[in-house]
Amino acid sequence: MPILLAGAIILWAASALAFHMSRSTSMDGCRTAAIAGLACACLSCASMALCSHRRILLACAFAACGASMGFVASMQVQQGSHLADERMPITAVTALQDSTSTAYGTSTICAVESGAHVPCKVRLLTPEDERYLVGDRIICDASIQPLAEQSRGFYRTQGVSAEVRATQTERAPDGSLVDAIRDLRRTAIDAICAHAGDHAALYAALICGHRPLMAKSALYEDFKVSGLAHLVAVSGAHAAIVLALLMGALRLLRVRKGIAVALSIALICAYVAFAGMPISALRSALMAICALTSAFAGRRAASLNSIALCIILFLVADPTACLSVALFLSAGSTLGIVLFAGLFSSWFPRTRRIVEDAVIAPVSLTIASNMVTLPFSAALFSQLSLIAPVANVLAAPLFALSCMVGLIGCVSCLVAPAASATIIGAASLAMAPLSFVVSGLAHVPYASIACAADPMPMIALSAILCILLWVTWPRMTLRRAGLFAGSCIVLVACTLAVSAAFQRDEVIALDVGQGDAILIRSDGASVLVDTGNADAKLRHQLGRFNVHHLDAVIITHPDDDHCASLATLGGYVEVDRICFARDVLTCSCDACSRLLALCEERSPGAERVGLAVGDVLEVGRFALTVIWPDRFSDEGGNADSICLLGTLDADGDEVADWSALFTGDAEAEQLEQMVAAGTLGDIDLLKVGHHGSKASLTDVVLRAIAPEVALVSAGAQNRYGHPSDEALTCLDSIGCEVLRTDEQGSVTVAFAKESMTIRCERGP
Repeated sequence: MPILLAGAIILWAASALAFHMSRSTSMDGCRTAAIAGLACACLSCASMALCSHRRILLACAFAACGASMGFVASMQVQQGSHLADERMPITAVTALQDSTSTAYGTSTICAVESGAHVPCKVRLLTPEDERYLVGDRIICDASIQPLAEQSRGFYRTQGVSAEVRATQTERAPDGSLVDAIRDLRRTAIDAICAHAGDHAALYAALICGHRPLMAKSALYEDFKVSGLAHLVAVSGAHAAIVLALLMGALRLLRVRKGIAVALSIALICAYVAFAGMPISALRSALMAICALTSAFAGRRAASLNSIALCIILFLVADPTACLSVALFLSAGSTLGIVLFAGLFSSWFPRTRRIVEDAVIAPVSLTIASNMVTLPFSAALFSQLSLIAPVANVLAAPLFALSCMVGLIGCVSCLVAPAASATIIGAASLAMAPLSFVVSGLAHVPYASIACAADPMPMIALSAILCILLWVTWPRMTLRRAGLFAGSCIVLVACTLAVSAAFQRDEVIALDVGQGDAILIRSDGASVLVDTGNADAKLRHQLGRFNVHHLDAVIITHPDDDHCASLATLGGYVEVDRICFARDVLTCSCDACSRLLALCEERSPGAERVGLAVGDVLEVGRFALTVIWPDRFSDEGGNADSICLLGTLDADGDEVADWSALFTGDAEAEQLEQMVAAGTLGDIDLLKVGHHGSKASLTDVVLRAIAPEVALVSAGAQNRYGHPSDEALTCLDSIGCEVLRTDEQGSVTVAFAKESMTIRCERGP
């Protein structure tokens, strides 16, 4: 282990810890701590000349420098918050990422141009039609504002501490070489979007590093399910293909080695700028430059030192990168490959070269890169791809084909723009095999599973696995590793089986933000009522409650916050049936059409069931009876929400012991009609309609149904003000216990013959 790499890891860990711990430290306190850290680092370095424990002192110096950098990062975030509190006016910002679409316009992470202050990052919100690329200088006349309270924690990890809302902005070119490369990138992206058809999103992501289109496409979900999301981030594989194409051309031209190296470095730098300078591309470029120049320095290439140098340079350039997910995944996967790919390859028996290149190498690289990153990424994204090793073997040659043809097509398009339609259209065909294979793999049953874990323990698990493998090298063989992995799998499977065997009769309001997702479980059967629209949160909740199979998903109505995450279930959870109101099948409105499209998109094998009043779904000892609506009157809107009356026979004597009402977004007007028709009587558990809006409940309704417990699904500090004071007052007036996902997290109501037990679990 090179001392530089050990120092870089210590520096990184110390800066991340200091940044995290200084959340509540004042600006002056952070400044004092940063200066003290530098002083300690200098003292440690000076002491090395007088002490024999130089490695320990050097580690202390790295740790002190890292802590100092963490406090500087905290100062940057606090500076942004201070400027936001003062509503400081700004005239220009610089884009640090490509713009992405949101429900409220276009969002761009930018750096504030202000020489008199500590540099800070902001989130620029502009109208939908204004999009910017990395490096664009944007002229705007606006002021910095504080971030919404509920999003501050998320943006702090990116070093963003404020936002700017601008109605009019303008791009200001500077005429530099980098700006010219950026214009070429813009031209290429526009040509791809115009002429690549269905493959535009993948083409733009693979070749130009432009991922906003890909992030919005269904294909990106397939890449994540298959464990191939790293392919659509420009990284070392892309740089290797670019260099291979250039080196091949230079060999044909018989260019001298020195000139070839200089041209290679220039091309790599140009391509990184063209690809939008993502962290993974910058890291691969720095490592490539180190490798290309090592011979001229009279040294052999040292990949581990190159990784260490990359980490240090990234943290020095931007101290807030200490919590960057992209940096961790990029550096971690590369570190795993350098450290362990050779060991894993040696476990396989020697065979023909073509088999080693086509099978053994991709499998070894996949396992090695995942050694460091998989536990963390599984916790962060709440998913674990089981098909990833197979997917990487099958996708590797198709990825290379797509990149080579795509690059040639992109360059040709820029050289001959008049023929861009023909060139891009033809080149985009090379994306088809990769798309086809990835989509096919993503739809394999249990290609991926939902999981729930905290990121920090998972990072510790990665470190333990790496240390264990390193210490036992080369005694750790394929057979021993297989036995160890098999034992872990059996242990996990037994744990899951035992937990399923002791599953209770329960209703769980899953914490999925501003949306509904109600899980009903009994006697081994599970039904999900609505899905919300936060994919990662839903996956996390399903993983937390050990849900890998659903007998049915019931969509109460086609509003986004009740059904949008239906698309994510297909890759992680086996769904037998998807149920919705029968009128959805014949309704011509856009919302119902989108719901049917979602059903087909990710769960084509699931049965479609149209429900009508009187239909009954059996869920173990629960019976869910549809009691609303008789027919659509609101084109699938709130008034047309399916309402389910659930009854539970807890002891099997054919007499209902408990009752519950699930209302979707139906409100008091619809409930009053059900009460008047004699459909509803006294119930024990109520899922409050429409997230507890003002119109969700009335005293008349509550006196008629008299619930003991009410569940409210709502997002923390949501912009709608749900649940409303009016609804809470009504519930309080009858002595009903109110449980809210925005305050208590996921709420589990477990039933027994004589008791109803409540448990709340706050998510991360």
